[in-house]
Amino acid sequence: MKTLFTSILTGCMLLFFAKINAQEFTEPSEELLLEEVDATPIPVKQHVFKLNVPSLAVATFSLQYEFFPMNWLSLNLGYKFTPNRGMVAKDKVIDIIDDSNSGKGLTNPFQKFFEDFEFKGNAVTPEIRFYLGEGYGKGFYLGPFARIDHYKFTSAYAFRTLSENYTIDFEGKHKAFGYGLNIGAQFPIGQHFTIDTFIGPYLSNVKIDFHSTSNYQLTDQEVELFREELNEFQLPNGTTDIVLSNSSAQAKLTADQFFNLRVGLAVGYRF
Repeated sequence: MKTLFTSILTGCMLLFFAKINAQEFTEPSEELLLEEVDATPIPVKQHVFKLNVPSLAVATFSLQYEFFPMNWLSLNLGYKFTPNRGMVAKDKVIDIIDDSNSGKGLTNPFQKFFEDFEFKGNAVTPEIRFYLGEGYGKGFYLGPFARIDHYKFTSAYAFRTLSENYTIDFEGKHKAFGYGLNIGAQFPIGQHFTIDTFIGPYLSNVKIDFHSTSNYQLTDQEVELFREELNEFQLPNGTTDIVLSNSSAQAKLTADQFFNLRVGLAVGYRF
């Protein structure tokens, strides 16, 4: 009996010390594992998806995607989509065109053309950004970019003679390719959000083609009068080519080094 009791006591003691030894062995390992986890650097969030907030005020959706292959450089792609709407700040546009026409003022037909003007389309803006601060989307940056615009438009021209009044409907396309420099700063808000402010002056080559779509029949004298009116219209630094007949009108407007400006305040989500 004594031998059996001694054997059981010895076995229990061996199990107890084995458990203590197991705890002493595993606990340092867990602490070491936690230290290794804490020492692991937080992965850099290399992707930012952004929405340009001010563009919403003019019924335009302007989005950006930015990717960081390294801390001081990013690749940014902007996409702007405009559903069908009227011209924004048309009074300012009229003033600019008026200045390009020696300040003579626009006639009523051209006033109607801009007032009835509606358009839709999109623009794509690839950009390379060089960050001058902390990098990875923090601080000031310079971003050379290219700009590709493609829009469709419709409008109407009120052509009046001594004996007749014509409303001539037009439709056309606006294409432009430009290049410029974006100057901006991006600041993180927490771990996942950013604010991106920028201004980007750029120059573009513009091409506008449009033609009449309504039915009308002008006399030869009216055609020449119509030609004289249309020849008064041109873009800054541009040329105008017009082809007229008694029942149709086509025009092509081109402008080189047309000045534009990008301005934005974008809210981004980083992941």
